[in-house]
Amino acid sequence: MNKKICKSIIAALFTASAFFITLDTPDPYEAHITRSLINAIFKFFEQVKYTFAGNGFYILVVASALAFIYYRFMEDSEHTLAAVKGDRILAGFLSIMYAGGRAFAYNDSLSSIWTPKFNLIKTAILVIGFYFLYILVIRGLNYIFNTYNLAKPAATEPGAKVHFTNLKKMYHAHPWLFSFVLIYLSWIIHLIMRYPAALSADNWYELNQYFGVYRYDNAQPIFHTWITSQFVLFGRNVFGAGNVGIFIYVCIQSAIMALVLGFTQVMLYKWKSPKWLRLLVFFLYCCTPYFMGNAAWAIKDYPHMIGYVIIALCLISIVVEHKTSFSVKRDWKLILVWIIGTLMLTLFRKNGLHIYYGTCAVLVITYIVLLVKKKAKFSPIPFVVMVVALLLSNTADQAVIVSHNVTIERQKDAYSFLFQQTARYVRDYGSEVTEEERAAIDGIIEYDKLAKAYTPHCSDNVKSLFRSKSTDEQLSAYFKTWFKMFFKHPMCYVEATWNQSYYIFMPDFDNIVYNQDVDAGKGITTPELIDYLQLYVPESMQGLPIMICSFYRMVNSLPIISSLNNLALYVIVMLSIMLFMLNNKLGRYIITFVPVLLCIAFIFLAPMIRDQPRYSWAVFYIMPTLVGMYMHLLRTNK
Repeated sequence: MNKKICKSIIAALFTASAFFITLDTPDPYEAHITRSLINAIFKFFEQVKYTFAGNGFYILVVASALAFIYYRFMEDSEHTLAAVKGDRILAGFLSIMYAGGRAFAYNDSLSSIWTPKFNLIKTAILVIGFYFLYILVIRGLNYIFNTYNLAKPAATEPGAKVHFTNLKKMYHAHPWLFSFVLIYLSWIIHLIMRYPAALSADNWYELNQYFGVYRYDNAQPIFHTWITSQFVLFGRNVFGAGNVGIFIYVCIQSAIMALVLGFTQVMLYKWKSPKWLRLLVFFLYCCTPYFMGNAAWAIKDYPHMIGYVIIALCLISIVVEHKTSFSVKRDWKLILVWIIGTLMLTLFRKNGLHIYYGTCAVLVITYIVLLVKKKAKFSPIPFVVMVVALLLSNTADQAVIVSHNVTIERQKDAYSFLFQQTARYVRDYGSEVTEEERAAIDGIIEYDKLAKAYTPHCSDNVKSLFRSKSTDEQLSAYFKTWFKMFFKHPMCYVEATWNQSYYIFMPDFDNIVYNQDVDAGKGITTPELIDYLQLYVPESMQGLPIMICSFYRMVNSLPIISSLNNLALYVIVMLSIMLFMLNNKLGRYIITFVPVLLCIAFIFLAPMIRDQPRYSWAVFYIMPTLVGMYMHLLRTNK
């Protein structure tokens, strides 16, 4: 048999097997074999049988299809996909991360890889099988971006002979307005069916704070607490029910998001992106649950995400257009949009400031490098705009703090991943903790409750033990202890962080969650406040929010849409494009990925990602534009 055919068959069998095997490996029945070698062989046979039992036929079918695909696109000289420098390293990394994720999904521990020992064979199958699959995906993406990267000439271009329908004429005449209207009209149906809005426990926590049930502090974003409460008050005072006010709020925020996403279509249009990409992006925005389902949610992350996307688009525009000189007269639109984006990014989520600092730092460093290389002339405008935008954000926050006497306490969210690592350490190696280490930890978080509070997928229980009145000296002592303990059992810290965030690399994991209606989270408030605000699902709307969320879950179970709503797919595409850019000498444009990379970094730092996909929204909302940008750069640089 041809060696290439044989290689394809073996690779296909590994991949097909990886789809069906699990890390659940029970011990075989006791056969009372006294000779250890024979007993070991017996156990091996039994465990192999258990691994493939019932799946042999399915593995054969899938492997047959994959063998043809692997041979045709990776071995056949006439059709083989071109190799990409570094693709094997990236495929190996992704397959290892996937295998590790499977271990955590099974047992919340990497020990599932080697316990029992037979699982080492299963892990090898997972790594090898997905390695070949990822190689195919990476090379396939490279082929698609290189081959299908030409837009058909539009009627507005000289020499074009294209007959447009009225709809196409509207699109080409007013791409931004057309895109906005199409996106927003597709969302309106969902806004109405989930009237007045979808709320969460965080929303109700904010209302509790503003209306005096809880103390008004900075546990939730101060400005978001204030502005959503103003809309609820407006609805109650003018229309007799907070329902109208919160509905107006979600209509406004979703309209702004539709405008921003509509502009991403304008950028794709100007870049002459191929029609298939623009249609795919329209489909994403208008027909997938991640976009149409989130539009009705009054959560703090939504306006924050609007600002996130705006700042990302500004960064993309500056870098792609090689903008090295600035003037107020010429760039007033960019300056205004940057300021608006900064306000929304930083006022509506506490980690928005860190995203802003990281993005600005990259821009400033890049600008300084260009100045040193004499490829740009110094202008104070970028620095002034960055600072002014930040000052305006701080002023808005301070205005609410002063006018409503908001209590400011040390934030515990920033230390979530450290607390999670410490809690896992105490759970697994508590007997090794010294009295000095115990005292240092207890000065910041309640030590005696740590082990019991530890939940691998979420740090909320652990961070709730934070002592908000702890001093800087106590915090410093904790950091030193945390650092010392890391060197004793480094894998414990790695496991704590990986265990919480392994979903980033799991293309077969569904992490879509929807808050159905205004009643979500009501359990944390009082009947008196509910009655006062008049926030409820009208009797005429009963069942509609439940039905439409069931529709989202049903649609998200379908093969294509489930992948389009999977974080791992976007991460694979992102890492692949960055690799392609390095290979095509476009590495200088990788700084446009900084906002998305910061989002992924903050997923590791966030309290959780499982059942909280909102922490990964930036990847979904920004990546379609970055794909269009890469294809534009690839074409124009050629």
